[in-house]
Amino acid sequence: MENFMAFISKYEYKSVVTKDRHTSSTKKYLELLPLPEYIKDDLNLLFIGINPGIQSSLKQHYYANPINHFWKCIYESGLVPEKVDCTKEEHLLHKYSIGMINYIERPSRSVSEISQQEFNSGRQRIERLLNRYKPKVICFNGKKPYLSFFNSQKADYGQQDKGVFDAFHKSSSEKISKK
Repeated sequence: MENFMAFISKYEYKSVVTKDRHTSSTKKYLELLPLPEYIKDDLNLLFIGINPGIQSSLKQHYYANPINHFWKCIYESGLVPEKVDCTKEEHLLHKYSIGMINYIERPSRSVSEISQQEFNSGRQRIERLLNRYKPKVICFNGKKPYLSFFNSQKADYGQQDKGVFDAFHKSSSEKISKK
């Protein structure tokens, strides 16, 4: 875990400001399915994504968009000793005790399409999952779910002291660039 944090600290996090889009209707993406949850008791690490993107939903794999750096980052950081791709969620779960879930289950093109009500419901669902499975460490992949979960207005990237468990969140893996 320390190597992973050291690796992530080499990246510059950039907030991407986009035009505020209106919250999308759930009907717009009705044909798209949520992703399966890869979670079990006593995980070493649980990644909590924001919600599935369109590519991920269509392929039914986490971080499936080819521009997403997630899979490259977990290998290059030393978190796992082998190259993995978006088809390896079950492998990570069973071999390394690393799980993956999304804060919001509904797919969308952008986080700006998610309503506050959906974030509130997501918080309740995540609390139930964390209480049920008790992962050792959680990593929020994105600031918005972290802020929503802890009902905070501000947070710095990196390891957090807040809560009864270790919480580490980073910028969405699509928005990182090497310094």
